[in-house]
Amino acid sequence: GYVSLLDGHIMKEHNVLFPMADERLSPEEQKGLVEGFERVERDEIGAGVHEKYHELLHRLRDRYAPDAK
Repeated sequence: GYVSLLDGHIMKEHNVLFPMADERLSPEEQKGLVEGFERVERDEIGAGVHEKYHELLHRLRDRYAPDAK
């Protein structure tokens, strides 16, 4: 059930939320958001942590759901 919930959530983000944000936010606003996300990642999460979790996610997917690629 949780996987289904996440699939629906991600589908809505990619097909509804992100296109809507692209239409409504100016390039300057989008640039500001990217800079803010990068600042939080650098100053609060730590450099390389995001990538480390992506790598872990891919290893887990490959081990437990290899057909999900």
